[in-house]
Amino acid sequence: MFYVVSPPDRTDYQFERGRLITLLQRDWPGIVVGGPRDQADRDVVWTYRDPDGEIDGSQNRAGQAQYLEGPLPLVARFAAWLRRQVPAEQPLMLYDESYSTVIPLSPHIDEQQILQRLSG
Repeated sequence: MFYVVSPPDRTDYQFERGRLITLLQRDWPGIVVGGPRDQADRDVVWTYRDPDGEIDGSQNRAGQAQYLEGPLPLVARFAAWLRRQVPAEQPLMLYDESYSTVIPLSPHIDEQQILQRLSG
């Protein structure tokens, strides 16, 4: 399934491209990071593989939304990781593609809490 992590409302906050790439390479060993493929609205794309499977991700050019496709454990892990990279005062939400699942990502939410809400 396809998921989006983004602020719930309009904001000036932006996850800077270079910082995102640096953090992905630092914290996700073996990740493959590149530029946009055929998606003109995407700025950074990545693929990460581990025993839980493979997750494909990207960030929009505005630096405000990350798009994730992969198994729930990896989606939850990435969402929790991303929440820790963004200032606590900036609200973030995790949405599924149909917006039937909407999870507020509080500053202290962890991977297991997200996974429980995704699986529940």
